[in-house]
Amino acid sequence: MRSNMKSKCISFLNFFSPVICMVILLSNAAEARWATYDDASIEINKYNVIETVNKDGTNESIIEEEKTILKEHGRDYAANYVIKYNGDSSKVTILEAKTIYQGKEYKVDQDMIEDKPLASSHQGFDQQRQILIAYPKAEIGAKIYIKYKISENKVPLANTYFSRAIFGLQGYEKESNIEIRSELPLKYYANDPNKALKITQLKENNLSVIKIKLIKPLYTETIGEPTENTIINNKYITSVSISSLDTWEEVGTRFGKDYSRVITRPLPKAFEEIVSEVKKSNLTEKEQIERVISLLNDKVRYMGDWRTVNGRMIPRDLDKVATSQLGDCKDFSASTAAILNKLGFKARVTLVMRGIMRQSYDEPLPNIYSFNHAMLKVIGKSREVYWIDPTNFQSMADGIFPDIAGKKVLVLDTKEPSYETIPEIDPNHSQMIKNNIMELKSDGAIFDTGSLTIKGEERLQFSGMGLYFSKKAIEDFLFRAISKNHLTDEEKKSIEVPDLTKREVRDITVKYSYEHKNSTFKTNLGQALTLSSEWLRSFTNVAHDQIGDIMVGPPITLKRSTVLKDMKVKNIQSLNYEIKSPWLYFKRECKNKGKDIEIFDTVKILKTFITGEQLNSEEYKNLKQGIERNIQKAALIFTE
Repeated sequence: MRSNMKSKCISFLNFFSPVICMVILLSNAAEARWATYDDASIEINKYNVIETVNKDGTNESIIEEEKTILKEHGRDYAANYVIKYNGDSSKVTILEAKTIYQGKEYKVDQDMIEDKPLASSHQGFDQQRQILIAYPKAEIGAKIYIKYKISENKVPLANTYFSRAIFGLQGYEKESNIEIRSELPLKYYANDPNKALKITQLKENNLSVIKIKLIKPLYTETIGEPTENTIINNKYITSVSISSLDTWEEVGTRFGKDYSRVITRPLPKAFEEIVSEVKKSNLTEKEQIERVISLLNDKVRYMGDWRTVNGRMIPRDLDKVATSQLGDCKDFSASTAAILNKLGFKARVTLVMRGIMRQSYDEPLPNIYSFNHAMLKVIGKSREVYWIDPTNFQSMADGIFPDIAGKKVLVLDTKEPSYETIPEIDPNHSQMIKNNIMELKSDGAIFDTGSLTIKGEERLQFSGMGLYFSKKAIEDFLFRAISKNHLTDEEKKSIEVPDLTKREVRDITVKYSYEHKNSTFKTNLGQALTLSSEWLRSFTNVAHDQIGDIMVGPPITLKRSTVLKDMKVKNIQSLNYEIKSPWLYFKRECKNKGKDIEIFDTVKILKTFITGEQLNSEEYKNLKQGIERNIQKAALIFTE
């Protein structure tokens, strides 16, 4: 019944060669639309579930699926049908598997069904198992059928039940019937934008019963959109959330007790040493937090242990973390919280959906599947609030990591649990400032001398690089990043890079000089130089009639001041341009000053995402047109 038990999505674009895919993905002229039956690789003829839930939250489901292969990718899917589950908490039994082709049934032989443990990932230990089924006669037009039982004998939170059914994402779904019979009282919330569901809730023999029926075909997939930065907004996804609890605070309190038992125990010696070192240092509140995270990362490396239900949800004892010098996000968060609390902070472990392309939404019913990561909410002695992710190898207390910014979070606490939202990144805090002087040589080469200063969250891509890369590798990376070219050693003139071996995130200034040949191009009026606009591509790489939301990048302010030495340009003021919108602010000022030309650019990315509705608004269309006509295609033509 759960969405993670459904088959993997069959992507239409995967069919094409990489070259054709690239043409489609980069084309701004593509027309977006909702997928139809003709686009589907799989037709879901039936997806039926009967699930029984016990009072302790353990449960058992009988799942029956029948799917028709419509295209070649459907054949690949049938040849490698996979069910994954956790061997510590669940057991899966295949009751029947067969192919139906041209009216004849072909049963799957037992030697074509394999149930084996999966090797743990490099990030940690696990008890994942995989059932692999190879269906015979997997021809286009064939139906593949499976019936299996899954028993969940251990649950993350005792005496509770959470689940979500999602429809129309795994193929063209024609029929689905889900029935849940629970000894625990259940509540449900339906997101049904297409009016495709019929839901019945009743009481039968002291059981809470919920029946969900798909009453019309559903296929929630988009075609013709750039896939690398597009997601379908949750409001378009047909789903039903089910919970035995009423409030998020109940979940926060229950897990808060488990975390409190770990955090409030005496600190191991290695962690006490961190407390002592920070106490004797003359540090500000923010610096104390950053020093704790930095010192903890020196002592503990990331390695998860998800072999048990407790291992997936509850941190290990701090002594075990300190002794093994290994831990995952829960262990890092609990350890950091314990140390900070000893220093006088109020630190609470917080659950979040981490990932910049993983949008989180205000969920009406409490659950545990809305989160994939543990971090911290820290209240300082000055009452300032810090959102801290100690799992990162960098430590930053004066900003917000982009992969957690703006996310819904559950703060775990026995007394004051809360369901709240992390602030977005402040674009005035995250900055990149470039000041440079460019000289045009007679052979078309450009000599560029300048400095690059990085502040706020933007520092994350540079801070700590020296812990991973050599000085030469960092210098080469910075030359490429600044020049937007692969320079030869002869073209690289000089570069001054600050110490990047510290975990604590600090402002960075890089000074450089380089020469790049063939930087200009010929026109009938003279040499020309394109004005850079690479930061704005994500704002225009959008399909016509875009449906999905696009990620344009974390909020940031970019400032660039360029002096073009001894150059003449007619009508330079015609390149001046300013545009304002809820998502982007841009201003360019160009002027002649003596024998030189001065260009000042200011770019402010104000939002991480632009919704599909906003992308179809007149305000966005004016923004896109303004970028394409006045910024992306702007150039200077130099006159003698």
